[in-house]
Amino acid sequence: MTVDRPMTVDRPMTVDRPMTVDRLRRRAAVALVAAAPCAALLLAAARWPSYWLWLAPEQTPMTFVQAALLLLAATCAALSAAHATMSGQAGVTARRWSVLAAGFFALMLDERFALHERLRDGYLAGLGVGLPWGAPGDYLLAILLVAGLIALPWLWPVLRPDPLARGLFLVAVALAGIAVISDTFDVNRMTLATERLQQSLEEVVEAVASACFAASMAVALLPRLSQPDPALKQRER
Repeated sequence: MTVDRPMTVDRPMTVDRPMTVDRLRRRAAVALVAAAPCAALLLAAARWPSYWLWLAPEQTPMTFVQAALLLLAATCAALSAAHATMSGQAGVTARRWSVLAAGFFALMLDERFALHERLRDGYLAGLGVGLPWGAPGDYLLAILLVAGLIALPWLWPVLRPDPLARGLFLVAVALAGIAVISDTFDVNRMTLATERLQQSLEEVVEAVASACFAASMAVALLPRLSQPDPALKQRER
Protein backbone atom coordinates (compact mmCIF):
# COMPACT_ATOMS: atom_id res chain seq x y z
CA MET A 1 0.00 0.00 0.00
CA THR A 2 1.46 3.29 -1.02
CA VAL A 3 0.91 6.54 0.81
CA ASP A 4 0.90 9.71 -1.19
CA ARG A 5 3.31 12.24 0.27
CA PRO A 6 2.62 15.93 -0.05
CA MET A 7 4.65 17.61 -2.71
CA THR A 8 7.43 19.76 -1.30
CA VAL A 9 8.93 22.71 -3.05
CA ASP A 10 12.58 23.42 -2.53
CA ARG A 11 13.08 26.93 -1.26
CA PRO A 12 16.06 28.85 -2.47
CA MET A 13 18.75 29.35 0.10
CA THR A 14 18.92 32.85 1.49
CA VAL A 15 22.31 34.44 1.51
CA ASP A 16 23.08 37.31 3.81
CA ARG A 17 24.06 40.25 1.72
CA PRO A 18 26.92 42.37 2.98
CA MET A 19 25.91 45.81 4.13
CA THR A 20 26.57 48.37 1.43
CA VAL A 21 28.51 51.53 2.16
CA ASP A 22 25.45 53.68 1.47
CA ARG A 23 23.33 51.72 3.93
CA LEU A 24 26.08 51.89 6.55
CA ARG A 25 26.37 55.64 6.01
CA ARG A 26 22.65 56.16 6.51
CA ARG A 27 22.57 54.03 9.63
CA ALA A 28 25.61 55.78 11.07
CA ALA A 29 24.04 59.19 10.40
CA VAL A 30 20.75 58.22 12.07
CA ALA A 31 22.52 56.71 15.08
CA LEU A 32 24.79 59.71 15.65
CA VAL A 33 22.10 62.34 15.20
CA ALA A 34 19.73 60.43 17.50
CA ALA A 35 22.42 60.06 20.17
CA ALA A 36 22.23 63.70 21.27
CA PRO A 37 18.48 64.03 22.00
CA CYS A 38 18.41 60.54 23.52
CA ALA A 39 21.26 61.46 25.86
CA ALA A 40 19.50 64.69 26.79
CA LEU A 41 16.27 62.86 27.62
CA LEU A 42 18.11 60.31 29.75
CA LEU A 43 20.04 62.98 31.65
CA ALA A 44 16.91 65.05 32.24
CA ALA A 45 14.99 61.99 33.41
CA ALA A 46 17.83 60.96 35.74
CA ARG A 47 17.59 64.24 37.68
CA TRP A 48 13.86 64.89 37.33
CA PRO A 49 12.25 67.15 38.49
CA SER A 50 15.55 69.07 38.59
CA TYR A 51 15.98 68.31 34.88
CA TRP A 52 18.47 71.12 34.25
CA LEU A 53 21.19 69.94 36.66
CA TRP A 54 22.90 67.65 34.15
CA LEU A 55 22.03 69.79 31.11
CA ALA A 56 22.40 73.52 31.64
CA PRO A 57 25.52 74.09 33.79
CA GLU A 58 29.04 73.77 32.44
CA GLN A 59 31.13 70.67 33.21
CA THR A 60 28.12 68.32 33.36
CA PRO A 61 27.46 64.96 31.67
CA MET A 62 25.85 66.84 28.76
CA THR A 63 29.13 68.66 28.24
CA PHE A 64 30.91 65.31 28.05
CA VAL A 65 28.45 64.11 25.38
CA GLN A 66 29.06 67.21 23.26
CA ALA A 67 32.83 66.96 23.68
CA ALA A 68 32.78 63.29 22.66
CA LEU A 69 30.78 64.06 19.50
CA LEU A 70 33.11 66.91 18.55
CA LEU A 71 36.14 64.69 19.14
CA LEU A 72 34.60 62.11 16.80
CA ALA A 73 34.09 64.80 14.16
CA ALA A 74 37.71 65.94 14.54
CA THR A 75 39.00 62.36 14.29
CA CYS A 76 36.99 61.59 11.14
CA ALA A 77 38.11 64.83 9.49
CA ALA A 78 41.74 64.07 10.39
CA LEU A 79 41.44 60.58 8.87
CA SER A 80 39.98 62.11 5.70
CA ALA A 81 42.96 64.47 5.59
CA ALA A 82 45.33 61.53 5.96
CA HIS A 83 43.52 59.64 3.19
CA ALA A 84 43.72 62.67 0.89
CA THR A 85 47.47 62.90 1.52
CA MET A 86 48.21 59.19 1.02
CA SER A 87 46.01 58.87 -2.08
CA GLY A 88 47.83 61.68 -3.85
CA GLN A 89 44.95 64.16 -3.99
CA ALA A 90 45.61 67.87 -4.35
CA GLY A 91 47.34 69.38 -1.33
CA VAL A 92 44.53 71.87 -0.81
CA THR A 93 42.10 68.98 -0.19
CA ALA A 94 44.18 67.66 2.68
CA ARG A 95 44.55 71.19 4.06
CA ARG A 96 40.78 71.70 4.02
CA TRP A 97 40.19 68.46 5.92
CA SER A 98 42.98 69.39 8.34
CA VAL A 99 41.41 72.78 9.04
CA LEU A 100 38.07 71.08 9.73
CA ALA A 101 39.81 68.63 12.08
CA ALA A 102 41.60 71.44 13.92
CA GLY A 103 38.39 73.46 14.21
CA PHE A 104 36.41 70.58 15.67
CA PHE A 105 39.24 69.74 18.05
CA ALA A 106 39.33 73.36 19.25
CA LEU A 107 35.56 73.30 19.78
CA MET A 108 35.95 70.06 21.74
CA LEU A 109 38.54 71.65 24.03
CA ASP A 110 36.30 74.68 24.54
CA GLU A 111 33.33 72.46 25.36
CA ARG A 112 35.28 70.22 27.71
CA PHE A 113 37.13 72.94 29.63
CA ALA A 114 34.71 75.91 29.22
CA LEU A 115 37.47 78.04 27.70
CA HIS A 116 35.33 80.81 26.25
CA GLU A 117 33.31 81.07 29.48
CA ARG A 118 36.54 81.50 31.46
CA LEU A 119 37.77 84.16 29.02
CA ARG A 120 34.40 85.92 29.10
CA ASP A 121 34.06 85.97 32.88
CA GLY A 122 37.72 86.60 33.61
CA TYR A 123 38.47 89.34 31.08
CA LEU A 124 35.85 90.31 28.50
CA ALA A 125 33.04 90.98 30.96
CA GLY A 126 35.24 93.49 32.78
CA LEU A 127 35.51 95.59 29.62
CA GLY A 128 31.78 96.34 29.81
CA VAL A 129 31.27 95.77 26.09
CA GLY A 130 28.41 93.58 24.90
CA LEU A 131 25.69 93.18 22.33
CA PRO A 132 22.59 95.38 22.79
CA TRP A 133 20.50 92.43 23.97
CA GLY A 134 23.27 90.56 25.80
CA ALA A 135 25.48 90.72 28.84
CA PRO A 136 29.00 92.21 28.67
CA GLY A 137 31.44 89.79 27.04
CA ASP A 138 28.77 87.52 25.55
CA TYR A 139 29.94 87.92 21.96
CA LEU A 140 32.97 85.67 21.64
CA LEU A 141 31.05 82.73 20.18
CA ALA A 142 29.29 85.09 17.77
CA ILE A 143 32.69 86.21 16.47
CA LEU A 144 33.76 82.59 16.05
CA LEU A 145 30.52 81.81 14.19
CA VAL A 146 31.10 84.68 11.76
CA ALA A 147 34.70 83.52 11.22
CA GLY A 148 33.45 80.00 10.48
CA LEU A 149 30.88 81.28 7.99
CA ILE A 150 33.60 83.30 6.24
CA ALA A 151 35.79 80.18 5.98
CA LEU A 152 32.92 77.97 4.79
CA PRO A 153 33.22 78.74 1.04
CA TRP A 154 36.88 77.69 1.14
CA LEU A 155 36.04 74.46 3.00
CA TRP A 156 32.96 73.65 0.93
CA PRO A 157 34.64 71.77 -2.01
CA VAL A 158 35.44 68.73 0.18
CA LEU A 159 31.73 68.36 1.06
CA ARG A 160 30.09 69.41 -2.21
CA PRO A 161 30.29 65.98 -3.93
CA ASP A 162 28.58 64.18 -1.03
CA PRO A 163 24.88 65.15 -0.63
CA LEU A 164 24.43 63.34 2.70
CA ALA A 165 27.53 64.81 4.32
CA ARG A 166 26.71 68.21 2.84
CA GLY A 167 23.16 68.19 4.17
CA LEU A 168 24.20 67.12 7.65
CA PHE A 169 26.86 69.82 7.73
CA LEU A 170 24.39 72.53 6.73
CA VAL A 171 21.92 71.40 9.40
CA ALA A 172 24.76 71.48 11.95
CA VAL A 173 25.74 75.02 10.93
CA ALA A 174 22.13 76.19 11.22
CA LEU A 175 21.71 74.62 14.67
CA ALA A 176 25.06 76.01 15.82
CA GLY A 177 23.93 79.46 14.71
CA ILE A 178 20.72 79.14 16.74
CA ALA A 179 22.70 78.02 19.79
CA VAL A 180 25.20 80.87 19.46
CA ILE A 181 22.45 83.48 19.12
CA SER A 182 20.71 82.00 22.15
CA ASP A 183 23.97 82.17 24.09
CA THR A 184 24.17 85.94 23.58
CA PHE A 185 20.92 86.60 25.50
CA ASP A 186 21.35 88.16 28.93
CA VAL A 187 20.14 85.55 31.41
CA ASN A 188 20.16 88.17 34.17
CA ARG A 189 16.99 89.59 32.64
CA MET A 190 15.18 86.24 32.90
CA THR A 191 13.39 84.57 35.75
CA LEU A 192 15.18 81.61 37.29
CA ALA A 193 12.79 79.08 35.75
CA THR A 194 13.10 80.70 32.32
CA GLU A 195 16.90 80.76 32.58
CA ARG A 196 17.02 77.05 33.44
CA LEU A 197 14.76 76.15 30.51
CA GLN A 198 16.58 78.42 28.06
CA GLN A 199 20.03 77.17 29.07
CA SER A 200 18.90 73.53 28.93
CA LEU A 201 17.39 73.91 25.46
CA GLU A 202 20.49 75.73 24.28
CA GLU A 203 22.71 72.85 25.40
CA VAL A 204 20.43 70.33 23.67
CA VAL A 205 20.60 72.30 20.42
CA GLU A 206 24.39 72.48 20.76
CA ALA A 207 24.52 68.72 21.29
CA VAL A 208 22.39 68.02 18.20
CA ALA A 209 24.61 70.37 16.18
CA SER A 210 27.69 68.49 17.42
CA ALA A 211 26.02 65.20 16.49
CA CYS A 212 25.26 66.48 12.97
CA PHE A 213 28.88 67.62 12.57
CA ALA A 214 30.09 64.19 13.72
CA ALA A 215 27.66 62.42 11.39
CA SER A 216 28.72 64.62 8.46
CA MET A 217 32.39 63.85 8.98
CA ALA A 218 31.72 60.14 9.57
CA VAL A 219 29.62 59.59 6.44
CA ALA A 220 32.20 61.51 4.40
CA LEU A 221 34.95 59.22 5.73
CA LEU A 222 33.24 55.84 5.27
CA PRO A 223 33.50 55.66 1.44
CA ARG A 224 37.21 56.45 1.72
CA LEU A 225 37.71 53.51 4.09
CA SER A 226 36.19 51.18 1.49
CA GLN A 227 38.59 52.31 -1.24
CA PRO A 228 41.76 50.19 -1.45
CA ASP A 229 45.11 51.90 -1.51
CA PRO A 230 46.37 51.90 -5.14
CA ALA A 231 49.97 51.55 -3.98
CA LEU A 232 49.06 48.50 -1.86
CA LYS A 233 47.25 46.87 -4.77
CA GLN A 234 50.28 47.44 -6.96
CA ARG A 235 52.57 45.75 -4.42
CA GLU A 236 50.23 42.75 -4.13
CA ARG A 237 50.42 42.00 -7.86
